[in-house]
Amino acid sequence: MMSTSLHPYCEADRPLLRSLELLYSHDFSELTSLSLKEGGYFLNDAQFEQYFLDVHATLIIRHAGKPAGFAIVADHSQLDGRPGVHDVLQFFVLRGLRRLGVGRAAAISLFDRFPGPWEVRQIDANPAAQAFWRKVVAEYSAGDYQERRWQEDDDSGVVQSFIARGHPTETELT
Repeated sequence: MMSTSLHPYCEADRPLLRSLELLYSHDFSELTSLSLKEGGYFLNDAQFEQYFLDVHATLIIRHAGKPAGFAIVADHSQLDGRPGVHDVLQFFVLRGLRRLGVGRAAAISLFDRFPGPWEVRQIDANPAAQAFWRKVVAEYSAGDYQERRWQEDDDSGVVQSFIARGHPTETELT
């Protein structure tokens, strides 16, 4: 079986992340009012920095050693600002790798990497994401999670909250 892994972003990954952001934004544009700018990007450089780099963690998802997507995590709740709550800001898997277990494996690895409280939000316009995250969070937490509705400006949706148990690294096991 081919492996899925997470790799911390480094500056050499910038062109890759920018390309993945275009694909993510293109997918997301059919659900929101996001539109392509004259320069060929959905986000200008300042927005890209803000949403993709000025965060707690930006991780590249790789499957079989090749780029497969990204995960971006904040270190505080995006709903109420509480510190110490891990929040999935963006999570993207290439279309050709969806429904193959790549997203599930990446999400589980993400939760294990950052133990503690988590919030995973989805907008109402994305029922596929809601189904994916409900399934993954229920599996990961063994059903020990809460789901509630959220509303913010013009967006609304659901959020799953749970505690990630983490996974000991090899050095912690010895």
